[in-house]
Amino acid sequence: MRDDITGDIRNHFQTIINETELAAQYLKDALGKFSSSKGDVTTIKQTSFHSIIEDLLNKNHISDRTFLYGGSPREIVTKFNDEHSIEIADDIVISLFQETLNRFASTMDEDDIITIKTYLHGNYYYCDISRHHKNFPAVDDVSRFGEYKTAAEIVSIRPTDRFLEHIRNENCFYTYDKLSVNPSYLSFKFPTGSLKAQKSEPVDKLKILAIDDQTVILDLIKAMCLSLGYSIDLAENGEIGEKMALENDYDLILTDLAMPGKSGIEVATEVHRQKPQIPIILITGWEVDLSDEKLNQAGISKVLYKPFRIEQLTEEIQSFFHSKSQF
Repeated sequence: MRDDITGDIRNHFQTIINETELAAQYLKDALGKFSSSKGDVTTIKQTSFHSIIEDLLNKNHISDRTFLYGGSPREIVTKFNDEHSIEIADDIVISLFQETLNRFASTMDEDDIITIKTYLHGNYYYCDISRHHKNFPAVDDVSRFGEYKTAAEIVSIRPTDRFLEHIRNENCFYTYDKLSVNPSYLSFKFPTGSLKAQKSEPVDKLKILAIDDQTVILDLIKAMCLSLGYSIDLAENGEIGEKMALENDYDLILTDLAMPGKSGIEVATEVHRQKPQIPIILITGWEVDLSDEKLNQAGISKVLYKPFRIEQLTEEIQSFFHSKSQF
């Protein structure tokens, strides 16, 4: 912190720093194994469906049955039966379930849990994912009543089910709870057999740029975005952030207001002038009085005040991607 900041203002900043450091450390610990690399999802050399899913869950494991999905800790119960391999490459399964669990978790209530159940029925291997209150059981085997269709058929009906793009060209089937806006269950049906060795073409991730001169804030945003399956780039000041924003394509920009050199308003104004289609969230620790006119001129869609809760940041980011990521 700068030495010339004193008194109540210094105390205010110190409170912000302390709270965000705690939040960032919590997320960093939870995501210790989470890779921040870009590009293709790495193929994990496994021989069974169970191993692939268990490895995926372990990367987001916090403690006991708690995992980080949808930007928040979620309780997940697994019921794996009938160990078997499937005829789809492991990296496809990883990408599919990472996005599916994030989307599913984002619709959960506080007392809900997720149950992942696998079982063999006939010549197919099933994976049911259900969201239910912790005092009630998970849905029965969906294979008994579900009306399964190919992923390509479902996507044509529900283009917002973007995660199905991973299996659009695979011999895989899907069904979901059609009675709810946010489905309480969904189920995948895979043909049994040996795992293929090929890699899939990855679905483009939503890309975010975060600009802040405080490393702890950048760490917090990075961990949260990775947990939601987004791609994230970081810039430590306004000049770097503006350059990155103008030279690359982003779906959303988060920028701090008060930074050495260029302020968040200045960065937003220039980016908006050249790329008006990019939504921008302004983050500030000050109760600033910015008129709607000034915010509109700078292309700022939302102002988020520090210290913010993880859930607040998650909700704000997901609100911009709602049309692309909702069930």
